Amino acid sequence: MKTTFTNFMRIIIVAFLISTLIFSCKKKDDSTSTTNPTNPTTPTAVTINSAPQFTGTIGTANVSFITSDYSSSASTGSDDAIGTDTSKFAYEAYIINTTSSTAIGVNKGTLILVGSGYPDNTTFQNFFATGNIPYSVNAKKGIEIEYWDTHNVHWSTSNGTANQTGKTFTISAVKDEGNGYARILASFNCNLYDSIGNSQTLTNGVFLGDFYNE
Repeated sequence: MKTTFTNFMRIIIVAFLISTLIFSCKKKDDSTSTTNPTNPTTPTAVTINSAPQFTGTIGTANVSFITSDYSSSASTGSDDAIGTDTSKFAYEAYIINTTSSTAIGVNKGTLILVGSGYPDNTTFQNFFATGNIPYSVNAKKGIEIEYWDTHNVHWSTSNGTANQTGKTFTISAVKDEGNGYARILASFNCNLYDSIGNSQTLTNGVFLGDFYNE
């Protein structure tokens, strides 16, 4: 059984708190850049070839993750098979701040594959085509954003009322990174909710990260 994104991230956050980071899924480390993320008000300065990163304003705080200072990983998970001839796949990419134990993740679902096994690379890469993608609870039919703050509170577009009226998620560029990875550059805004329904708005979001076809 594959570890789900939410459960996996809870394990990661706890591990951070005891100064130990353990990955149980495939990891791709692009820790090469020594610059800070580009200001989210100028997302055009970030290209598909930039270092994986996130910038945005969450509530009133400007938040930036970049792989020179933070870990970037990607994993995949699959739902239970439908019958015997169809498989469903949801994919997650996340960037973690190892200093403050915060993280942000982008989940995308659902890729439906006829037959057993995993999607071939062409099918997988095409699943991340450019364009506007709707928000969907638990990423069943689109995008879910998750965020873990400095108090280890989990925020998600799927919690609370999950209302995302007027909010957008747009993939502007995609790159086949080889070895089963797809990199996306996306701009977005959304409403984030905690487990008891409190909300905060994420604006000027720019996410550049990798998804893995495990």
